[in-house]
Parts: sequence; structure tokens; C-alpha cells
Amino acid sequence: ASWHFQPAAHIVVVSSGDAAGRALARAARVVYHPRKIVRLVAPDADVRALPGPVRAMLNGDVPRAYVCVGSQCAPPGSTAQELLSTLEQS
Repeated sequence: ASWHFQPAAHIVVVSSGDAAGRALARAARVVYHPRKIVRLVAPDADVRALPGPVRAMLNGDVPRAYVCVGSQCAPPGSTAQELLSTLEQS
């Protein structure tokens, strides 16, 4: 029942390793969320293992952060502040 009422939060950060991408990765780790899964992905990585809703949103923009909680996904963000705001609301 716990997993139903508090589904996992999938956070995918697509980054080439630049400063903005590292800031997104740090922001993804800062906010507490039960069952949080953070994945760092290179722009040219194989994305078949990512959740389907995240794969559907990938558009090639880098750096970019994607957040899905259960089956609900937030709009992608490109700054650490946008990601922090999204995580605090989910």
C-alpha cells in the first residue's frame, strides 16, 4: 500500500558534464523524496532503460532534468532552481 500512496520519484538529468549539468545533478540529490531514483545520463546514452514517460519527453536539449512521480511527469527544467522548485512541489 505504501508504494501506491508514495510512488517512486524518477529524476533523470541529461548532461554532458558541464557546470550547468553538474548543478542539476547536485540539485537532484539535495531535496529529500522517499524512494527517489536519480539517474545521470549522457546526451548520447542508450535511453531504453529509462521510464517510458521520460523517454517520450527527451528532445536533445542539454542540460535538462526530467522528473516523474508515479505516472505524473513535470515539465523538464534546464536550471538547478527549476529542478529544485519542481522537486519541492512533488
